[in-house]
Amino acid sequence: MESLWDIPCQRDHAAAQQKASARNAAACAQAHTRAARSRAQLDAIATQATLFELGVQAFGAGHWQQARRYFSAYGREFPSRAVHVNIGLTHLAQALDLADRLPIRGPRFFYPLQLELRPEATPIASGKTRGDAEQRLQQHARRAAQSFERALRLEPQHRNSYLKLVIAHLLANNLPMARGVLEGNYLPRFGTDPAATLLLAIITAREGDLDGAHKAFQTLLHQLENEPQALAHSPWPAELLIHSSFRNAAALAAARGDAADDLWQRMARLAQASQRPLLFRLAIEQLRPGSLPHRPPPWAPAIHGARLGDIVATGEKDALPGSTHKNPFWLDGETLTIYRFDDGARWVVDGRGRLVNAWQQGGQSRLGTQLALGDGADRPLKVLGPPTRRVELVSGVYLAYDALGLAIRIQDGQIHGWYLYHPSG
Repeated sequence: MESLWDIPCQRDHAAAQQKASARNAAACAQAHTRAARSRAQLDAIATQATLFELGVQAFGAGHWQQARRYFSAYGREFPSRAVHVNIGLTHLAQALDLADRLPIRGPRFFYPLQLELRPEATPIASGKTRGDAEQRLQQHARRAAQSFERALRLEPQHRNSYLKLVIAHLLANNLPMARGVLEGNYLPRFGTDPAATLLLAIITAREGDLDGAHKAFQTLLHQLENEPQALAHSPWPAELLIHSSFRNAAALAAARGDAADDLWQRMARLAQASQRPLLFRLAIEQLRPGSLPHRPPPWAPAIHGARLGDIVATGEKDALPGSTHKNPFWLDGETLTIYRFDDGARWVVDGRGRLVNAWQQGGQSRLGTQLALGDGADRPLKVLGPPTRRVELVSGVYLAYDALGLAIRIQDGQIHGWYLYHPSG
């Protein structure tokens, strides 16, 4: 709006110099000031939005500490429930990484944070290293719980924050608190849904009642197979819920000494009937390991012609082709510049002119010769094979391919963009 006030003064500036009264000249000066202030505010908001986007990208790449750095920087200017939840998720992800590598008693459950295809985690050796890992796991689980509790104080009706808090307590091995949050807070507020049923089944098994947990899982799987409307009432994305339910039922079956093939066959049939190609591939991989080989393409992904680490032309005399806007910003004392191109590409460049982040949103861009914005959600699976990770976030679903350093964003059943990352951090 302030920019609109500025336009008449810009258009009539010459005439105003000759004819306008002192009052009109003063009004135009005020309009100029308001317009400049508004542009500065919009630039600041755009910069902060970039920090949040970079946090999402780092999370999708599995760089938990880097993601927390971006979310914390964003939260200093715009504190909110979402910021606390995302910071909590970075701690939860680190706790899960550690939990996957430590020995356990009972079923090795999969906690629904992200859906992924990755090699088995390398076990941590016994001794002091394992003790340190267990201590770090407890520390991250506690910090995750604290972040989710802060989020709930800001927004007590946010269902997913309660469920994440339950998972944090489970990872901290605090089963009474996990059950207490579900039965004392979640169920009285929101009633029963498949996500709550899944977590209660896990708690029951962790408490030692494997038979009771088996009955709860069978009830849940029957509901998922026969009541599609139940998926619509879950606070978790449908594919994450389906995969987590069957995968954890299979973990329980292994702990009970039962075969799990029937469970994966049921998941494959459900995925096929509901047209969920990634879930179908996940189920087939469990039934026939190695049947879905990765197929890296013959091309290296680039955005606006550049890859991460490239030195790009950033000097004032070296105009970047297609650049529509650039803004400097600072992160922990480091000067960075974001470049926004008219083809939907975005670059973040450091003070040495090195490309440190790059992503594509909108436009008519392609990845190689076989992937383009607007393609169907299953197209990356056909071209690139199964991803290293599938990450469910509010901003969309990301298929992350560590071998390529590429994550593809899926929204509304289509490719909506992608970004580059360093798999090693």
